[in-house]
Amino acid sequence: MMARPHRLAPAAYLGPGRYSLTICCHRRRAHFGSPAVAANTVSELLRTATEQGVAIHAYCVMPDHLHALCEATTHDASLPAFVSRFKQRSAHRFACEVGGRLWQESFFDRHLRAGDDLRRIAAYIVANPVRAGLVANAADYPFCGSATMTLDELLGSIAGPGG
Repeated sequence: MMARPHRLAPAAYLGPGRYSLTICCHRRRAHFGSPAVAANTVSELLRTATEQGVAIHAYCVMPDHLHALCEATTHDASLPAFVSRFKQRSAHRFACEVGGRLWQESFFDRHLRAGDDLRRIAAYIVANPVRAGLVANAADYPFCGSATMTLDELLGSIAGPGG
């Protein structure tokens, strides 16, 4: 059994902050190989983020896990509360529509520094399907996106400055 990821003190997650997240499916099952399950999970991610005061700068739903670049934008936003609510909602929907367990316990996070380049990290996230050999071009993968940038902006970040 895998050890739970190390967490900072709860106060470190309260209020404005930027994070890179990885959340894995239970037993790394490829639940997101189903386009309906992947689309429903994206819908729950974006809905929960809006309600919890979290901006989603980039997301990518891979077959057995999800990556997200998040920014808590309000003083009462909490990354653990956001992730917990999102996992609860998406898991409930999955259980009702498909059956079984969707998520592993916990999640992996990286608290980003002020100098970290959000566009570079977002580009890395949306390029995951290319690196995994799922598509030749990130624009061809339907389960990557952003609530704060257009797809062209995200893909422009992959190409780097000047396209």
